[in-house]
Amino acid sequence: MKSIAFFALTALASTAFAASPSTMVLNGPSTQKTYQANTNVYNVSNADTQAFQNVSSNTAGVSITAGGVSNQTSNLTNSTVSNYANQKDALARQNLASNNGEVTINAKSEQTVYAKNAYVENKADGTDAKAVQNIASNYGNVTVNQHSIQYASLTGNSGTVNKALGHNAYAVQNISSNDACAEDPCPGGRCK
Repeated sequence: MKSIAFFALTALASTAFAASPSTMVLNGPSTQKTYQANTNVYNVSNADTQAFQNVSSNTAGVSITAGGVSNQTSNLTNSTVSNYANQKDALARQNLASNNGEVTINAKSEQTVYAKNAYVENKADGTDAKAVQNIASNYGNVTVNQHSIQYASLTGNSGTVNKALGHNAYAVQNISSNDACAEDPCPGGRCK
């Protein structure tokens, strides 16, 4: 009986995921906070491969209307965050407290990343590999119509690596930045 209930719950969750909206409108304050202590956050994909990881982030088709703030905080202590893809047509995209793609914020925007003994990677690997990493940044077609604060504190034994590797590889890394110039491998933040 338990396995039937688990199957039904899994089917329901899959259906809800498949029916998720392509745009999201938040009509009030938006607060996204991630707290981890002895942190390990991985996101790995192999084979024909794409890996996308968002921590306290908005990506593609998000609109936050006036009347509040957008507060995105990733507080990681003895950290390691990674994001990896590997080989054939590898694409790795990682956002920490960032806005990526078509995002409009009609309010104050605060983006903060604290990582204490950090090591944050992002890799792609292989021919035509693309790696994009954003830390407390706005990347792509992002509009903030009020005050914008971007803060990244990577202390201790820090590291922050962004690799692509391989023939025709392409890597973009933004830390406390606004970037609408680099070619987004996921136009508008929407990856296929």
